[in-house]
Amino acid sequence: MLKSLKLPSVLIMSLFCFAPLVQADEQLLDGVHPFICDDSAFVFLESNSGWEISNSHALEVKSTQNGWRVEDTLTGEVWYLRQERSGSWVLNGLYEDGHFTVDCIDLADSIAEVITLIKPRLDLAILDTERALRETASELSDEVTKNSQLSAQNKSLMKTVRKTEAAIEASKAELETATAEHEAAIQAAKAEHEAAIQAAKAEHETALEAAKDEYSALRIAAVAAVKGSSGAPILRDLLEMDPGERNEKINDSNLVQALNRNGILPPCVKTLRDKAKLSEQCEEAILDFLLIEGWDLDGLQ
Repeated sequence: MLKSLKLPSVLIMSLFCFAPLVQADEQLLDGVHPFICDDSAFVFLESNSGWEISNSHALEVKSTQNGWRVEDTLTGEVWYLRQERSGSWVLNGLYEDGHFTVDCIDLADSIAEVITLIKPRLDLAILDTERALRETASELSDEVTKNSQLSAQNKSLMKTVRKTEAAIEASKAELETATAEHEAAIQAAKAEHEAAIQAAKAEHETALEAAKDEYSALRIAAVAAVKGSSGAPILRDLLEMDPGERNEKINDSNLVQALNRNGILPPCVKTLRDKAKLSEQCEEAILDFLLIEGWDLDGLQ
């Protein structure tokens, strides 16, 4: 509980050092009792609703004949701050696991002495502040005069600005008209250019399709011609080889590159290599590949 109440000692001093400038007597400290207990500083404050500890609103505080009773409404811990016959202060605490006792120091007298010592310095600081305020007021008056002069100059400048703005608006209107005419010319040229592009594109696509059809026809004719050449029997010879020899022959030829292609070509080569099967469709696909990649069939000889 003490850790939750711990306040810097300088905070306790601030409760009084910035109070209204009155003499440091008993009236200034009425209802205020600062203490230090086990390096923890806290302040008892008396308000219209009773006693409380600053910055600790969860604590319920009640005065006793010789001090205060404090209860933490959240944890149920209870402790008593009391003044013994010798005039010293002691803090007794009760909690679920046991109790504690610590000595405390009443700071009220010490703080009152500090306030009495610093009051003359504060008075001097106030006088200096008042003098600075008077000087600032004089400077402010001069600035007001200068501001009036600047205001007159500003009115003259505003007239010039309005004239300039009118000229700018006129130029802006002319620029917008010229921009619109230029944009219209650009759009017309763009439309004409786009039409020419589309016509050229259509002509190119027609020629490209014709070239593709011609190329496909040539490939089909080439595959058909190759099927009767020396290449096709070599592929069929692979069907008669034992698996080890067939696999070696294929790996030594450029057919091995066909395994990384797309479409039916990879499964056709795998079927030829692993199962000694070669459909007509696969034969045409492999021959078409060899026509494109080259007849590197040395490994098949």
